Amino acid sequence: MARVKRTAGLLLILLVALLLGTVAGSMKAGRPEAAPGDLREVQAPVEATSVHASGVVDVLTGVRNLVPGVPFGKVVEICVNEYEAVKAGQPLVKLDDTQARNSLLEAEQALVRSRAALQDAKDKAQKLIAEHDFKVVQARGALETANVQLESARKQWEHAKKYAGTTVQGEAQLMQAEAQVMLARKAVETARAALDKLLVIDPQVKLTEHEEAIKEAELKLRSAKQALDAFVIRAPVDGHVFDINYQVGGPAPLPPTDGNASRALIFCPLGDLIVRAEIDEENALLVQPGMRAVITRQTASGKITVTGRVERLASYMQRRRSNVLDPATYSDTRTRECLIRLDPESKVPLLINMRVAVRIDRGKEQ
Repeated sequence: MARVKRTAGLLLILLVALLLGTVAGSMKAGRPEAAPGDLREVQAPVEATSVHASGVVDVLTGVRNLVPGVPFGKVVEICVNEYEAVKAGQPLVKLDDTQARNSLLEAEQALVRSRAALQDAKDKAQKLIAEHDFKVVQARGALETANVQLESARKQWEHAKKYAGTTVQGEAQLMQAEAQVMLARKAVETARAALDKLLVIDPQVKLTEHEEAIKEAELKLRSAKQALDAFVIRAPVDGHVFDINYQVGGPAPLPPTDGNASRALIFCPLGDLIVRAEIDEENALLVQPGMRAVITRQTASGKITVTGRVERLASYMQRRRSNVLDPATYSDTRTRECLIRLDPESKVPLLINMRVAVRIDRGKEQ
């Protein structure tokens, strides 16, 4: 009896195996086989009409963390409140600028002294210039007189030369005339040298030195004013202050060990909202400028939906902006940033840094 049962069990197992083999063979026979070496799929998948991605709401120039222009300072005044609208150049946070103000005062006093010295030098220079001009006039007159004497001596020499060979007295007159010409020529050279020496003298050299001193003092004054302004954190453009983590009496900028150092003073420039979407690597080449985008955000009361257009795409791949919570987790996911400009007619009930879902419809370009 046991032998019969074992035989029946073996027959049942063989029957099931045969049935499975028949089904597998029929399925394989129904599929077309690829040619040897052909790595393409037999049936290409249907091309997706949309690309899905995640994104974050932002402004075109980006939200930034403002820090002072000095390496270290102490906060003495916070001039605005969080979420307040501010104008370009408006003071936001002031630091202790006692030392910078002292430097500015010294620079202002140095400029006053330099200007006074210049005025004193101008008063003295007026007399020096007058004396110099008088000496130049005298030297020009002496040169003209020497030239006239030289010309007269030459005429006398020419006259004596006519009678030099006739009498002994004529020879003596010629020699005397030659001596007069040499003396007159020497006098001309002396007068010309004296005039040239006066002409190279600049009686305003001391004025130039004082003018250069004033320029240097003005430069130091401008530098002192710029250094003083560095102790004030100002709004770079019109915008809003989102977050202030500076404290009166505390340091600025915050030390790197402070957890709020990266958001000490968060400033958002005024401008239209955009969405920075992260396109996964496999879809990076499918998106083109001009494609229509639908942005959605799920809330407790329902879904918020706005529309826009792809405006620009990054020309490189970068790591995903989203942080990995587990430090031991290795993530090398690469994405391509896509900037989406929201449609002007869309009412935008979105907030800066809000995460949204993005659907980019392919083939809907303008």
